[in-house]
Amino acid sequence: MPGGKRPSPEMEPYAKMVVVLGVDEVARYFGEQKMQPTPIAVDAGAVARGRAAAAQCATCHGPDGKGNAAMQSPSLAGQPPGFLREQMLLFKQDKRNPGTPRSRR
Repeated sequence: MPGGKRPSPEMEPYAKMVVVLGVDEVARYFGEQKMQPTPIAVDAGAVARGRAAAAQCATCHGPDGKGNAAMQSPSLAGQPPGFLREQMLLFKQDKRNPGTPRSRR
């Protein structure tokens, strides 16, 4: 990402595309993509534990993880598990800051 404030190996190629293609074109491309479930299978116990642990996330990202337009919170649904894991670890280390006052709580 330009500026290096939020390093992410998974997102870096897309962030660099913005420089070449432009914000509107990249946003349009991703906006047109169909969300697909992760191909990774997990056991029901892990899903239950994850749902309980994510309860606090639902406050901003909605009960189904699809975001909250009123709060400008993005969808978490369909994100790669590795990306979500990395972001949760950054939150835990107090290193995840998307740069908006609302998300600094």
